[in-house]
Amino acid sequence: MKRLFLLLLLVSWGACAGDPDTPEANPETYVAQATAILVEGRGSEAARTRALDVYDVAVSRFPDDARLLLSRAQLLAKQQRYEAAREDMDRAHTADSLPVEAKLFRCMLHERLAEARPEAVLPCYREVLHLYEQRLRETPAAPDANHVLSALLAESDDAEILLQRFTEEADPIQQDLFGEGFELRAFDRTEWINRLFPE
Repeated sequence: MKRLFLLLLLVSWGACAGDPDTPEANPETYVAQATAILVEGRGSEAARTRALDVYDVAVSRFPDDARLLLSRAQLLAKQQRYEAAREDMDRAHTADSLPVEAKLFRCMLHERLAEARPEAVLPCYREVLHLYEQRLRETPAAPDANHVLSALLAESDDAEILLQRFTEEADPIQQDLFGEGFELRAFDRTEWINRLFPE
């Protein structure tokens, strides 16, 4: 089964090369180093651990950098360290530069760690949905997969309409984004959250 972190890794802030050990190193330098480690290690657990070491150093130097926090949170989540991932996302989520996909990621982490039905998390999803709606007004297009998912998780009255539009209008690549086992048309929130963030 494919993991749905692709959903949340559609965030692309350009990274530039450099040596993170130099005094003039910036956040992008650390991101470039960690990315290179992951690519070279083909996403192995050892590579993730080494990349996390890089991000730990980076966050110690740039504690408020949203991209560093997001990148570290994604790796922590892949290691099923959900509490630590949520803490990073809570620190990052107020940044203006944080993409809406990352805000959706944060909401899902909160739901994964909730002990009961996540009524308290619905406002988080509704805030994300508002940002998607705002983007759609500014640039009219078919809703993308993340937009539909945020509507379903927010229990929006418009979720079925968005899903229908997505089915009829979205690019086939978008429609295949979720992969096997992640069917929007047979949506079950508990199953989705548990598949995204397994035990």
